[in-house]
Amino acid sequence: MGSMIIFAKELIWIWTNDISLAEQSYIYLPYIVVGSSFLAMQEMPFNIVIANGFTKYNNILGLSSLFITLPGYWILTKFYGGIGAAITFSFVQFLMTIVYLYLVNRKFIKLPIIKLYAYSFIIPISISIVVTFLLNKYIEVDNTRLMTLFKIGITITTVIVINTLVLIPLEDIK
Repeated sequence: MGSMIIFAKELIWIWTNDISLAEQSYIYLPYIVVGSSFLAMQEMPFNIVIANGFTKYNNILGLSSLFITLPGYWILTKFYGGIGAAITFSFVQFLMTIVYLYLVNRKFIKLPIIKLYAYSFIIPISISIVVTFLLNKYIEVDNTRLMTLFKIGITITTVIVINTLVLIPLEDIK
């Protein structure tokens, strides 16, 4: 997530080979990435709920999210355009992830909620953003698509390795 947020313009430029398009559209990518990341974080709790035949949470949260989503899109898009729509999407997915994870944890997982939030997204996201920011600041490469892609690849690999070492006990890695 951190790499896509920090390297938004570069990724669009590498993908499309159109710097003009990248400069016009990269401002939307961080919001969409945050929303999509939080949506992805709902997948495991969703599978736990489905596996236990308890779809009540999905129905309630899905319907209740409309009370935020519809007015959010309407109001924020009216005042802020595409950024308003992206912010609405990110906010709703963030809120739904927090609530969904809390409810599923309370019913099925039963871990301390702060520990669950910390290991599910606070620590990995923090590491991702900090490491990506630092590597972006201190690694200089030629301004070519290939070298920029190489720099992003090195950054993502480093983030994955550090997150793995921090979040997974060494005896589980062996």
